[in-house]
Amino acid sequence: MQTDYNVIVAGYGPVGACAANLLGYYNINSLIIDKEKEIYTLPRAITWDDECRRIIVPCNFADKIEIRKIRGIDHINGKGESFLKIRMAEEDKYDYQVGPTFMYQPEFEKAFRDNAETYDTNHFKLGFEVLSYEEIDEYIRVKIKNLDTNTIEHVTTKYLIGADGANSIIRKKMGVKYKSFKYDEPWMCVDGFADQDLECFKDVDAFQICNPKRSLTIINSVNNKFRFEIMIMPEDDLNEIQKEEVFYPFIAKYLKNRKFTFTRKAIYTFHSTSVNSWKKNNVFLVGDAAHQMPPFMGQGMNSGMRDVENLLWKLSGVISKKYNPNILDSYEHERKYHAEKIIKASIAMGNIIMTPSPLKAFFRDIGIKIKSLTKKGKQSFYPGYSGIRLGNGLHNHPIERSHIFRYYFPEISLSEDKNKTTDDLLQKNFGLILNNFNKDTSISENNCNLLNTIDFRILNRSDSSMKSNYSKFDCFQSNGKDLDTYFSHFECNAVLIRPDKYVFDIIHFNEEDSLDQIISNIINMLVDKKLL
Repeated sequence: MQTDYNVIVAGYGPVGACAANLLGYYNINSLIIDKEKEIYTLPRAITWDDECRRIIVPCNFADKIEIRKIRGIDHINGKGESFLKIRMAEEDKYDYQVGPTFMYQPEFEKAFRDNAETYDTNHFKLGFEVLSYEEIDEYIRVKIKNLDTNTIEHVTTKYLIGADGANSIIRKKMGVKYKSFKYDEPWMCVDGFADQDLECFKDVDAFQICNPKRSLTIINSVNNKFRFEIMIMPEDDLNEIQKEEVFYPFIAKYLKNRKFTFTRKAIYTFHSTSVNSWKKNNVFLVGDAAHQMPPFMGQGMNSGMRDVENLLWKLSGVISKKYNPNILDSYEHERKYHAEKIIKASIAMGNIIMTPSPLKAFFRDIGIKIKSLTKKGKQSFYPGYSGIRLGNGLHNHPIERSHIFRYYFPEISLSEDKNKTTDDLLQKNFGLILNNFNKDTSISENNCNLLNTIDFRILNRSDSSMKSNYSKFDCFQSNGKDLDTYFSHFECNAVLIRPDKYVFDIIHFNEEDSLDQIISNIINMLVDKKLL
C-alpha cells in the first residue's frame, strides 16, 4: 500500500526537531506532529555535546547556534573546598575536541526548527495531538486531533517514531513497561541573566556544590545567562521556595551583588528509567519517550539525539533499499545499552553531589581525591567523554572498555582545505579510511557494484594522488597528528566507519593485500552482520 508518508514523528521538541532535520537530509517523505505550535520559550536542556553537534553538521545550520565551550567543572564540598575539578581540555586526546558545550535552549531549538522547515520532504501538523495508532498489514494508521477545530483525521505511514517525551502517547499505545533505576529526586531550576560574568567562573563554567545541607548546581551558559539548580529538602515548602526572597540566599554569595534578572523557576523530579522495549515492529521510541535520566551528566537531550542518529541512518538505508530491513533490530540493542550506562553514571554522579551526611561526605572527598590522582581515574567520573561502547549490533567492538574514539571516530581536518574534514568527504555513509595504502587499488566489478549500492566511500591518507577504478575513492592529506595518534594507538592500518561515525571495526591487512581483497573482507563482515 502507498502510505501518506514514509515516516511520522510524534513530538517536535529538540529530539523531534533533530529527527526532522535528518529526515530532511535523507530526503524522506515525513510528517512531524506536535500539540504545541510554538517552541517552549523557557530553557530546559542546557548541555550539547560536540559529538551530537556533528550529527547535524551536514544539515548546514550548526554555525547558527551559539555555544560556550565548557572549560571545566568544579565540585565543592560543604567546607567550600574543591575536591574534584574536571578540566575538559585536559581530557582531549586529539586535536579534535569532543567535550560538551553550553547553549540556550529557546534559541537552540528555534535554529533546529527553522532549518527543518526548509526541507520540501518535511511536512508539519502543529497544534495536532496524536490519539492512537493501529498497525494494519505493513503500514501504520495514526489517529490525530486538530486542537483548533476538534476534528479527527487519519494519516498513514510505513514507520512511526515516538519523540513525544516522558508522557509519550506512542509508548503508552505500544504497551511497553518501564524499567526503573529507583532514583527520583526533586530539584528546583532557576534560570536568569546578569549584566556581566560572575567572578567565580575564572577557569571553569560549572560548579557542583556538594553540601550535605543542600546541594546546588551553578552553570555559566552563553551571553551571561546562568542556571541555578537547587536541591529540594524534605522540610521545604514547594510554594515558598520558589519565591525569590526564599531561594536567593542560597545563591547570593555567587552573585556578588550583580544586577540579576530571574526568568523562571520550576520544580522538577529527576527520574531514572528505561523502557523494556524501544521498538515494536515498525514503531520506535527515542529520547525521553524511551529513557529518562538525572541531569548530572548533561546527557538527557544528547542521548535522545544519539537515538535519532542511530535509528535514522539505518531507517533511511532500509527505505532506499541500500540495507537489509533486519538492521532495524539493532537499534534497541545498541542504544539501550549505551543509554542505560549513561543513566547509571548520572546516578553515580548524583550520589556524589547529594551525599547526605557530613561523615559520608568526608570519606567521599578522600576517596575521590585518591581516585582522581590519575587521568584515567578522573575520566571515570564522566564516562560519556571517555568511552562507552554501544550494545551488541552492527559493529565488531570488543567487550572491554576503551577510549571513546575506538567507538566514535574523530573528525579529521584535511590539509588541502582546513575547513574540510573526513566527515565532509564521507557524509552519512559507510567509509573506509586507509593509512598510506600504496598497493593495487583496483576493485573487481562485482565488489564495485556492491559498494555503489550502499554509496560506500574510500579515503586513503597518502602523499601521492593515487587512483582507483572505484569512483568514490579519494586520497587526502591530514592536518595535525590525529590520524597518526589513532592508527598508532590502536595498531591498525585502516578503520571502517559507519554513517554515524561509530567505528564498525579497526582493520589490519598484510603488505601483499590488494584493495580488492580488503574490500572483499569488509563485504563479508557486513553480510555477516546482516547489513547487506
